[in-house]
Amino acid sequence: MQPRINFLNTFINIMNKKDYLKIISSSLHNNEKKVFFYLNTHSFYLLKTNEEFKKYFNRADFITPDGYSIKWAIKFLYKQQIEKVSFNHHFFEFIRQLFSEKQSRIFLLGGKEQNLKDAVSKLTIINPKLNIVGSHNGYFDQNIMTEEIIEKINLSKPDILLIGMGMPESVIWTIKNITRIESKLIFTVGNLFDIISGNKSIAPKFLYNTPFEWIYKLFQEPLKLIPRYFIVNPNFLYRVVKERIFGSQTSEL
Repeated sequence: MQPRINFLNTFINIMNKKDYLKIISSSLHNNEKKVFFYLNTHSFYLLKTNEEFKKYFNRADFITPDGYSIKWAIKFLYKQQIEKVSFNHHFFEFIRQLFSEKQSRIFLLGGKEQNLKDAVSKLTIINPKLNIVGSHNGYFDQNIMTEEIIEKINLSKPDILLIGMGMPESVIWTIKNITRIESKLIFTVGNLFDIISGNKSIAPKFLYNTPFEWIYKLFQEPLKLIPRYFIVNPNFLYRVVKERIFGSQTSEL
């Protein structure tokens, strides 16, 4: 059984990059359907404030610690050393190459239409062996178009489904429709398609595993992220410190 750390009202069961690669590879090899979500301060906050998100998030097969704050909190509370594990960073480092070697069929769902087209175009140029079999933007009426989009996904027979519709939408849509989606591995990937298209940039590698990556992101999207950071980050710190001092005994897992 995969090791797991229960962290307040959620969990982490991927502790480092090596395990991440191994799990992705073995899941593809064994033809297993697996769902991968990521935990950062934003998703942690949504678990407290969004009942529908809370209902679905912990139904993932794997949750990765996608943030230095999560790595710090696990060490602070449980004295366990883990690595930050971010799909978006590792996609450019080794995941893209793994998908190419496995000849995996990939479907992209999310982002604005033009950004998504640019992302698909750039991926095929950068790595011609990467097999993109379909895509659809993330701006659709879920009550009207979900059935059509699931049919489009299934007709393309993807091994990999990358969902970049943001949070909480990506998580909720994934679990609501998981039984009808015919894909082996499903990842929520945040703004990956915007990064691939060149509309946004990923933080330099020297900032990746530091407390300062959020500052780099903040300069790219100040109007969106300033309100979020000033609410989400203090809330996260408060809850972690409170757990350390008092102990909650209120795990909902």
